[in-house]
Parts: sequence; C-alpha cells; structure tokens
Amino acid sequence: MKNKTALKENYATVNPCYNCMPLGAIIAGSGFEKTCTLLHGSQGCATYMRRHLSRHFQEPVDAGSSSLNEKDAIYGGEENLKKAVINIYKQYDPKMIVVISTCLSETIGDDIPAIINEIENISKAVNIPLAHVSCPSYAGSYTNGYWKAVKAVLEKKAKQNTEIKVDTINIIPGIVTPKDLRCLSKLGKEYGIKFNIFGDYSERFDAPWNKVHKIMPDGGTKLSSVEDAGDAAATIEFSVNHPETDSPAVFLKNRFGVPFYRIPYPAGLKNTDRFFKILKSITDKDTPAEIQKERGRLLDAMADAHKILFDKRAVIFGDSEYMLSVYCCLKEWGMRFSGVVSDKDLNLDIIENDYKNIIGNKREDAKTLFINNGSMHDLEEWLRSNKIDILLGSSMGSSISLKYDIPLVRRGFPIHDRFGAGRSLTIGYEGTLALLDDVSNAFAGILHSSFRKDLGNKYLNKERDYL
Repeated sequence: MKNKTALKENYATVNPCYNCMPLGAIIAGSGFEKTCTLLHGSQGCATYMRRHLSRHFQEPVDAGSSSLNEKDAIYGGEENLKKAVINIYKQYDPKMIVVISTCLSETIGDDIPAIINEIENISKAVNIPLAHVSCPSYAGSYTNGYWKAVKAVLEKKAKQNTEIKVDTINIIPGIVTPKDLRCLSKLGKEYGIKFNIFGDYSERFDAPWNKVHKIMPDGGTKLSSVEDAGDAAATIEFSVNHPETDSPAVFLKNRFGVPFYRIPYPAGLKNTDRFFKILKSITDKDTPAEIQKERGRLLDAMADAHKILFDKRAVIFGDSEYMLSVYCCLKEWGMRFSGVVSDKDLNLDIIENDYKNIIGNKREDAKTLFINNGSMHDLEEWLRSNKIDILLGSSMGSSISLKYDIPLVRRGFPIHDRFGAGRSLTIGYEGTLALLDDVSNAFAGILHSSFRKDLGNKYLNKERDYL
C-alpha cells in the first residue's frame, strides 16, 4: 500500500509539512487567562515562533525567552531561566507562566522541574503557578506540543470538589481557529450547558481593534474553570491520533474519574454527526433545530457540488487530526483520495485500512501516497511521476502549487499568503460547508477561466477573445 519504493531514503527532513513542537505549546498556553509562555532556549526559537504566529493570525504575539547562548549551552541555563521567570512575573503580572523547553535546553540537560521547584517552593521568587512542558522538536510536532501543554496546565491546576457538575463538559479542541472556538462557546449556550474549553485563544489571536495595546490581552480559559475540570460530567477531546500518555482527557479520567470521549475532529458529515450524538448522550438534549438546518444545507450543497467534485484526485498534507477529517470529507464528496503527507502523529493505519476496504485491489492502490513524518520535498518527488487535481493544506504547499499548476485550498497552519486564517470556520456542518465551497470553487474557477474560449476554438475553429 505505501508508495515508499518510489521515494528515496532521506537522512534529513527537507521542508517538513509540520511545525516545531514548542509552537503548539505557545498556542495552547496562550489560551489561558492572563498566562505568559516562556521558551527556555535561544532567542531565535522565540523569534521564529512569534513571527510564524503573527503572520498567521495577523495579531501581535508575545512569547518570552531565556536567551541561552553558547556559554549557557556548555555550563547550563539555570540562571537564565530563573531571571526570565522573575522578569516576566514583574513586567507582565501574569496569573500563570507556562515554561516550555526547546531542543537546546533538552539537549544540554537542564533539570527544568527542579529549577521550577526552586523558584516556586524554595526561594518563593514568584507566587503564581509555573507549568512545565517538555518540547524538544526532535521528539514531535507542534500538535504534540499543544496536547502536552494543555495536559501540563491541567496537572498543575485541576482539582476535584465534592459534587459533579452535570451541566459542565470539558472540551479539548486541539489546534483550531479562533472562530471555531467562538462557535463551540456559542454551541454550549444553545445546549444550555457550560463548555470548559481548555486553551481558548479566540480573544488572544483574534482580538477586536483597540486604541491601546494591552500587554496582557483579555480572554482565555478562566483558571477557575481549569480548577473545576475534575468536576465535569465528561470530557470531549478532538483527537484519535496522539498517544494517550499525552492526552488531557485520559489524565482527567485517571486522576478524577471524569469519563471521556476521544473523537475525530468534527469536520465532515459523519464526524460531526458523531459529535452531536455524544452531546445528546451526555446531556439528554436533542440537537437544536438550527443545527439540524445546517446539516440539511450541507447535504444539499454536497448534492449540488457532486457534479464538479466526483472522481477528482486530491492530496492532503499537514496536521494529523485535521487531515484525518478532511480525508473523511473527500470520501463523502465522491472525490478520489490520492495521498496524505502528515506530521509525526498520524496513525496511518486508520486511513490505510479504510482506504483498502474502499479501493480493494484496483490499480489505484499502488499509486496512492502515504507518508507519516513527511515533508513537502517528499510530496514534490512523488508529484514528478503522479498526477493530481488539487492540494489541501497550509501555505507550505504554495510553491508546489505554482510550480505544478495545481490549485491549493488553504487549511491548517500556517496560512501566510492569505488573510482571514483566524476567522475561517473549519468545524461542524458549516465549517465543512465552507471547505466544500472552497474546493468546488477551485475547480469552478479553472473550468470557467477558459470554458468559452475552449468551446469557440473547438466548434468555430478559430482563435478569438471570448471573455
């Protein structure tokens, strides 16, 4: 099934299709109330990630750095980390600091938990919680960093009181857009229940215009909500790929007995249906009428778009969780799945086994691309001898799109060459509908750019300007 024989064995990853592990931890940490993130590493790490996030969300993004240099790489960065924590504490007045290790601090072997313990409990230099996240990029992608950071915050702050709150559900959405997070909050209100969304960066990365720059932006999951995580009726986590050892939902189950559901990202008809069925099973409430109408509109649009999408060949690349749901969308729309290039987390067996059941022993089987821990270089190598109709992924595919004249529908992270990445809706029936429209319009644009001219040339047998 895997097309590995067509690809050269590489000893280095060239232009990977995923991002550094600490970047995901910054995204997650930024989603908590008055919380600062601090990278224990070189200045370059923090600069690169601030720039990446600012270009994607079009918002100013802060992330502290302990500024390790060559000397610290030899003698250790303990003093740098202590100074950085105290400086951030004094200048930002945060309620929590998420301390994130990097490749450098992990490689030189700084004992970060011991340093944090010394700051918190021995010298008592600060009186706020310090959550530690281990994030060497050689051990995972930025999605790993996200899940580890959410779990680290819960380990630090979550408690259990005496009474289960039946009207509260923990939601751990993964790396979604600010608009997705606002949509989830609104959905909870429609159900009449409280969604504890852990890592709610909707205000942090998509804030309203303000005359005065706030050094500590508003928004974020209340730390009091984090403390109540152990009392919730259930936890819903949008992930089926990353390991249970890093799962916040599994942690809450093991520590406090909170039942959990790990489900695919709710994009596509089947996956979104599954999300609402779980909500019904927890709350015993029917899906709101407006949501049912959204489902009906998606079905109607799928029927409309079928004539232009059927049998089109697509390759998807990027984050494991979202790519899995996009794969499900392609199936539902009648498109032909040609390949996936994903980060280090994707359980390829889920897609491969499902695809094998669909395709059987047809010839397309041998041409399909499956790469985990892959790169855009791998994808380009494969495209030299294979034809596809469309790419779905982040801006990392823009150069391939231009070089091979293949349309690219931008989803995921980062989106650097288009506006509105933070304002796009990707979850639920309406998020799926937006993706369906974008993919359909990519083909419609190609068709109508030369439709009249092609007909004229074919039937009138002469060149003219038909536009």
